Amino acid sequence: MITIMNAVDFVKRFVCLDMQMLRYRLAELIAEKKFIEGKVTTISEIADATAISRRILSALVNNRRDANPTAETLGKLCRYFNCEVGQLIEYVPDEADQQK
Repeated sequence: MITIMNAVDFVKRFVCLDMQMLRYRLAELIAEKKFIEGKVTTISEIADATAISRRILSALVNNRRDANPTAETLGKLCRYFNCEVGQLIEYVPDEADQQK
């Protein structure tokens, strides 16, 4: 029998595992932009240019587990940085995947 607590624990574990497998490279893209353009790009500037909230951008820059960008958000960031989604998100295999 599945209880509410078991379901909550399952969801917490699933979300944590799922989010550990994806690493957002927004901080690296900001650093690359700084190197190319010779000026610092702030989260506020990106937020203003893309209409993405600073909270979401901060979560992505810091690779927080609660970062859960929509496809629209990813598209806006790809347009802003002129990049492909694969340059914005990196798949990081977990230990079980590495042992296979």
